[in-house]
Amino acid sequence: MENGGFLMQNMENNLYKNDKVTIQIAPAFQDFWRCDTYDGTYREFIFYGGRHGGKNGHIAPKLAIESLKHPHTKFLILRKYGKTTKGTTYDDIRDWFKENDIEFRLGEAVLGSVKNDIKFIEYRAQTIELFNGSIFYFAGINDNTVDSLKGLRKINWAWLDEANFLTRYSYIKLMPTIRAENSKVIFSLNPERDDEFLFQKIQNNKDPSCYVRKITAAQYDKEKGEWVCGDNPFLNATILADINRDFKTMTSQMFNFVHLGEPLGVENGNVINTDLIGFYDDSIWQGYTQTILSADTAFSKSENADYSAIGAFGLKGNEIHLLRIWRGHYDFNELQEVLKGA
Repeated sequence: MENGGFLMQNMENNLYKNDKVTIQIAPAFQDFWRCDTYDGTYREFIFYGGRHGGKNGHIAPKLAIESLKHPHTKFLILRKYGKTTKGTTYDDIRDWFKENDIEFRLGEAVLGSVKNDIKFIEYRAQTIELFNGSIFYFAGINDNTVDSLKGLRKINWAWLDEANFLTRYSYIKLMPTIRAENSKVIFSLNPERDDEFLFQKIQNNKDPSCYVRKITAAQYDKEKGEWVCGDNPFLNATILADINRDFKTMTSQMFNFVHLGEPLGVENGNVINTDLIGFYDDSIWQGYTQTILSADTAFSKSENADYSAIGAFGLKGNEIHLLRIWRGHYDFNELQEVLKGA
């Protein structure tokens, strides 16, 4: 097939070739790369895992290739709604076209409007438009803005990167928007909490049209006693050294999250490094260089109110010792007395 001078050839031996580019494809992404814009096998792709797995490095060029193979193809690239609609995915796709001398034009489009407390504001997207009429829209969404996507027509591919933020509500609103025949939605993420919508979808997936693949950049070689290339065979020596260093210095929970794509399993991803918690002998003079008093006070001393909590700490080198803690329902004067006594 030839479109705008872009001659397609078969993908063999983990290589994608045409008359312009040669791309190495990791085996973990082979099924995804074999999927064509007009192939109706899969409706959704979910790629999840830790850092350096090559998710962006395979998804971005795949969509770029599809935009060249099929003129007038439409792509919607979404990220968490914020101050800018640009993100890493914008840079990845724009830079791929630049590196391969593909002509494109940058622009902006109004997708709809969003109502805040006072007025309607325009919901805008950055665009990359190709010579053959294919176009990429880059926008941010959340539960308040997802309805603004209704006006889009014939989106063929949608990609949500760092998709941890996606709620069930936004998912239900988004999917009918991507409604071109054989249209597809890609989610890429490193799950932070095990109660996130997409992670629960991954765990409970029984839909044959939803392709789920965990991507783990490195794997542990027991014989060598070190981490080596896993799903990403293109890791360089520097990244592998970083992973092996992190294996020795991080808690297992944090390492599994960062590099193996395992959720932290805690609210907001807050982790206490228990390896750094120990005990000291309070019968021995410690010679603290500083003493610190910390107070988290409540507004009321009623039984239904939160407790006021006061902690006394001592600083010794790079260690912080908890000396004493008070907790109770105090009014202002009582709180003052407790603080003086501390």
